[in-house]
This record gives sequence, structure tokens and C-alpha cells, in this order.
Amino acid sequence: MDSRSYQYQRHKGLKFAIMTRNQHEEEKKMHIVDQNPNKVTNTTAATIRHETTESVLNRKLYPPPTLLRNGTLPLEDSLHSLLYYEVYGPGNTTAVGGDHRRDASKGKAIALSLHGGPGAGCFPKHAQFFDPERYDRVILFDQRGCGRSTPRGETRENTLQLLVEDIETLRKHLEVDVLDVILGGSWGSTLALAYAQSFPRRVGSIVLRGICLFRSREIDWLFGNREDDDDDDVVVVVDKQDYDTRRNEKTFCISNQKELARAWENFANGTAVSKSNVDDHDDDKKGAHDENDDNKRGTRRVLHKYYNALLGSDPVARAMVARSWMQWEMSVASLSIELEAREEDLGRVIVWNGAKRIWTVNPSNSQHILETGQCRQKKNLDLLRKWPKLASDSTMLSSSSRQTEIRPVISTGVDCQHDDAKDKSQTDAYEAAKKYIPAQAMLTCFYSVNQEVIMENFDLLKKENIDRIRHIPCIAVQGAKDLICPPDSALDLVEAWPEMECRIVTKGKHSMYDPNIMSELIQATDDVADFLSNKNSYCRERVKKNI
Repeated sequence: MDSRSYQYQRHKGLKFAIMTRNQHEEEKKMHIVDQNPNKVTNTTAATIRHETTESVLNRKLYPPPTLLRNGTLPLEDSLHSLLYYEVYGPGNTTAVGGDHRRDASKGKAIALSLHGGPGAGCFPKHAQFFDPERYDRVILFDQRGCGRSTPRGETRENTLQLLVEDIETLRKHLEVDVLDVILGGSWGSTLALAYAQSFPRRVGSIVLRGICLFRSREIDWLFGNREDDDDDDVVVVVDKQDYDTRRNEKTFCISNQKELARAWENFANGTAVSKSNVDDHDDDKKGAHDENDDNKRGTRRVLHKYYNALLGSDPVARAMVARSWMQWEMSVASLSIELEAREEDLGRVIVWNGAKRIWTVNPSNSQHILETGQCRQKKNLDLLRKWPKLASDSTMLSSSSRQTEIRPVISTGVDCQHDDAKDKSQTDAYEAAKKYIPAQAMLTCFYSVNQEVIMENFDLLKKENIDRIRHIPCIAVQGAKDLICPPDSALDLVEAWPEMECRIVTKGKHSMYDPNIMSELIQATDDVADFLSNKNSYCRERVKKNI
């Protein structure tokens, strides 16, 4: 990129920073109301089992609940000064600012909703996934470094372990004995599982969406690229022996899909606006470690360039690459694919029944239990996978060059203000760029690059960790066409935790607002609340014994 083009791109970045910052301020104020919520009658199942009928199709969000309480929770001995939270509930409640413990006499549940990202932040609409007739409280909070928690975009002292501890601190602050339902989607599913495995006595049930176990292969899938591979189609299943012999040579990445070639090219070139990447400097001259060598020139080379730009000192470059980052994620999330398995064989929803240890198919007209066709159904499910299944899979993969510390940001140390702020308008724009903090892009990139360190104490599929939560009711809702968090992780979780229930939505994608996913997710929060209500006496005894 020549200097003239470079200056033009940075001038566009200044204007984009102002526009994006203003848009972010509007989003913080926005409270979207669904005008046509679809009420359904309560179910009274003794166990959590999904029976798909016409009455539960096309479920809509519940009406906006009342904001009962919000505030900031100081975090002691931390760079992170405040943790923002909100508590929602029925409008006729009298417990505003008071006792937020479970009201066993009413039989209503207390829920915690965990946002994705990392860094996406919570929104009032997240509380509308819970029926106010079933839930007494819905708790939302902005995780470290995002939303209204401060300081925004801070990556220091920001780890999964600390986020787990933040949930426990918030639970105690709100005087909640047991979080009856924890809902976590995408990155939120990682956090939900990590918290449940750390504090199983404080969790009544779990609802997951778009399962993410934050493994290396999941990072490579979304942000990696097989530069030296000539194969055009990445969605291929090979046998274990074939994969084992080539596992260090071949990585399965969504960027190698033909339909995303242009989007990946734009994403890969998106860091050119950063001065630290314009001339493609040798990172070793700026203090990079040798163990990052494969990442610089291999699968994660582009991801590491974004790391430098998003976490570097140039606010204009940060604004520009943040836009490129979000455009790439949107390109992946919106891509429509055809399943290799026939949708008529899969039905509308494929359900793993943990009680019967059997996959069932739920077409809209009836429930068909494939007791004699499990082998065929298993084959159909394997066709949903985007990478090979290893015989022994886990969050952590052994490596001789394992990352042991947070990767430093590589910077040229250039003060870009002298180059760009040549008049008052650009000076003002530069100051606006400094105030714009794209937390989601920054934190997602930070966590992805440092995945091995972040997940060091959390092998979510490890048997002894699953054993800690095996007794907890869990429903997972997974889109079969989800390309951000493909079905692989949901299927791997079922194999490790067969007692759970998993609902794979044939036409579902990643977003919680995808109509197919939304309908199943709302049904799931209804189902676990009904289950807990029927088991009320058991829950009370459990609380007494554990405290």
C-alpha cells in the first residue's frame, strides 16, 4: 500500500471511529420491544424432554420485564474497577433492591444470562427469553472489559478464571443461594460450563446455545487459513487414522470455503491500515517469541496481525480493523449452506434424549423415535461435523510448544497523531477515535490468540470435570447450519455428557435471534423452569445441605 492510499484509508478510519462511537452510544440506550409475544400453556413434564408440536413452533420473545435493580459491583485488588449488572423481573414484584433469594413458595426461578463474545455485553432484550410467569428474577451483567463495566477494552487481569470468580462474587452480592438456570450462548456457553464445573452446588440447571468449548480447533476454524493447502472444500470428514497422520499439517478452516474467498481476502488485508503491518515487518525484530513463529506464517498469521492492531496504541487503526473484524464475523454468520445430510431425514429438530440415550427426530407433525435406525442417524449427525472427530478429544491438546504466557503486543512505537492530525477536523476525529473502544473485537481477538493460557485450568470435556456437573439438568440448543460455532462441539459435549439433552435445529444458524434458534431457546428456558418447579422440594433440601 503506497503512502497516499494509506493516508486516505486512515482518514476514512477517523470518520468511521466517530460514526461507530455514536452508534455504540445509541445501542446502549436502545430497548427493543417485541410487540407480539406468543404465550403458550405450561408443561408439567417429570423429566426434561422435548416434544415438538405446532404449538411450540415460531415462539416469540416474552414482553420486556421490569428493571428491578441495576448497579456496579466494585472489584477489589483489580485493574477492573466496576462490574455492571441488571436484575429484571415481573412488574408486580415487591423485592426491588431487597431480598433476591429464591422464593420457593411461588415456585419461580432465578436465572443468570451470560452474553457471548468475549466482549459482546448484555442487553435488556436478553431478559425476554424468560417467561415472567416462571421466573422471579433474570440477572444480566457485562463481563470484564465490555459494555458498561470499566475500564472498557481492558485485557489485563481478564481471564476465564477471573470471569468465573466474578459470577460467584455477583451471586453473593445479590444474595442468591442457587442460580436455578444459567443461560449461556456462544462464548457464554464456555463461561456457563466453566462456572458450573467450578461451583456445581450453586447451579440448578443449564441452557446452552451455539456450543463453544474454546478449543484450538475452534479458533483455527473461525480465524485461521490453510495457506499451503490446495483443497478447495474444507468441509470434509476423514477417518481418524488419516487425520492423525496429517493433524500437524492440515487445519480445517471456514476461510477455505469458496463462498467466503472474497470475504477472507478483505479480512486478511484489513490490517494494512495499521502502520505496524503496512510494510509487513519481521516480527522477530520487535521482540516476538520463537514459539509464535508458526502463527506468524501459518494458520493464525492473520489473527496475530489483528492482535497487534486491535491492542496496539493507534486508535485510528483500531477503529478500522475493528470494522474489518466484525465484517468477517458477519460474513461467516450469514453464509447459507446446504447440509450434506438430507433435511427430510433430519427432521426439524434432532434431539438427544439423555434419559433414554437415544437420538430422536422431531418433525412438525409427530415424534419419531429411531430405535432401529440409530446407525443411520449417527451417520447423518457425523455429516454435520466440520472437522474430524478424534477418539480422545478434550479442550486441551498436548503440544511440545505450548503457550505458557499472554502474548505481548508488537508495536512500532509510532505516534500516529503527528502524521494524521494536521488540522482541527482531523484532531477532533483523532480524539473521537481514542474514545471509541471496540471491546468485542479486542477481547475476542485477545482471548483467541491466548486460548491455551485462557483455558489452562478448564478442560471442559475432561471426565472428572463433567462428573462434577453430570447431575445438573442441561439443555443445549445448536444450529445445524451454525458456522461460527459448528455442531462439532455440541456433539462432542453429548459424547462426554450423555445425561444432558441436546436439540440440533436443522435450519438454525448462530444468532440467538435466528427465528428457529429463538423458538427452541425459549422452549428450553420454559422446560427447565417447569422441571425445577416440579422438583421444588428437592431443590430446597439441596440448598440446605450445601450451605
